[in-house]
Amino acid sequence: MPLYKHRPDIHVCAIQWDGTQDSATAVMQLIDREIRLGVDERGEFTYLTFEGHNGTQKTNIGDWIVNGVLGRCYVVEQDTFNLIYEPLDPEVGMPVEFS
Repeated sequence: MPLYKHRPDIHVCAIQWDGTQDSATAVMQLIDREIRLGVDERGEFTYLTFEGHNGTQKTNIGDWIVNGVLGRCYVVEQDTFNLIYEPLDPEVGMPVEFS
């Protein structure tokens, strides 16, 4: 089976949704589209959804929302995000350590 590697110099913008209204607002600004918040019986946010390139995307608390190549937005679980992406210093575009 053919193998593929992510191209090394493709930069994306991403936000980790932490379940707060503030991070939901930041997600909406990142992806520039409407979002919907799911709530539990206590009225706390439990998930976030939005319409992405491949249909409805569902984000759980702790997942990353990525605005990638060609403006396509998608959800990446935290463990996968940490394997694929590394944070860049926005001032110089160089890698920095995850906090």
